[in-house]
Amino acid sequence: DVSQEPTDPKTATEMFDEAKKIGKDGYYFWKTDELKTVDVLMIDDFGSEDMTPWVRDEILSPILNYRSLEKKPVFISSNLLPSDIKPHLQIDSRNKDASLKADRIISRLNSLCTVIDFNDYFKRFSIVFSRII
Repeated sequence: DVSQEPTDPKTATEMFDEAKKIGKDGYYFWKTDELKTVDVLMIDDFGSEDMTPWVRDEILSPILNYRSLEKKPVFISSNLLPSDIKPHLQIDSRNKDASLKADRIISRLNSLCTVIDFNDYFKRFSIVFSRII
């Protein structure tokens, strides 16, 4: 049973690093389930993390897929332009074409989110994807 207790806010880098550490012990499934089922998921500074195929395929994709199917809200802040998200997600150290995997995640983001541009309000470019309710 996954607790619905609030967790400490984390940046994308901290969240994925924590999942990687937990994964070495075979324990990342619990954290992934928590991120899937928490009432509201906030991923701060998406794009600052070192994206790897494992993070993309085993952490991010299942979380976003579940949240999309269950219509659970997701808020994501990022300095990436929408056009920069696909190249960020396509990174694959095995030199395989990962564009289909990136497209699947972008499709989930599009079903979960609306882009709100805060560039006029902040000195640095920032985007928030927010769940359409």
